[in-house]
Amino acid sequence: LTVLEGCTVFVDVWMSDGQDTSSLYIDIAKNMGARVVKRIGPQCTHVVYTSGRERTVEQYFALDEAKRPKAVGASWLRDCKQAAARLDEERYLVDLE
Repeated sequence: LTVLEGCTVFVDVWMSDGQDTSSLYIDIAKNMGARVVKRIGPQCTHVVYTSGRERTVEQYFALDEAKRPKAVGASWLRDCKQAAARLDEERYLVDLE
């Protein structure tokens, strides 16, 4: 599946009980053709964030506003996988402030 080809994503996804489930979502992203990076930077197109770390939020806001990637919840990746398509991020945007 290459529906996320051209996307460069940073993943920070945790369960409400404090369990880090980022690796599951990293696998989903890679399997759909996305490039996954270990740090947020201007090369990122998406930050997949659900109950993530404060450090991720700090790195996100350290970027120039015009260069900030789209911040989406983990459900965006899950739903893209289910639909086998790149879905519009608008419904999945998360407010990191």
